Amino acid sequence: MLFDDQTIERIAAALDEPEDTGKWSPLVILNDSGERPPLILVHGHGGNVLFYRELAQLLGEDQPVHGLQSQGLG
Repeated sequence: MLFDDQTIERIAAALDEPEDTGKWSPLVILNDSGERPPLILVHGHGGNVLFYRELAQLLGEDQPVHGLQSQGLG
């Protein structure tokens, strides 16, 4: 935004526009395949769920694994 809107007026106008919250989701799909009920994991310290990726792989293809990530890390 700082490079696109190079005047104070344009930056202020951009900040006044409502955020598009429709694109971000806290749900991160780590494994979407499988017939078992999904395992849903909540983020740890730092707000990220990507460290669960290896666990999702170890659980196998029949275990869906979803993570809830902290906002702002999308």
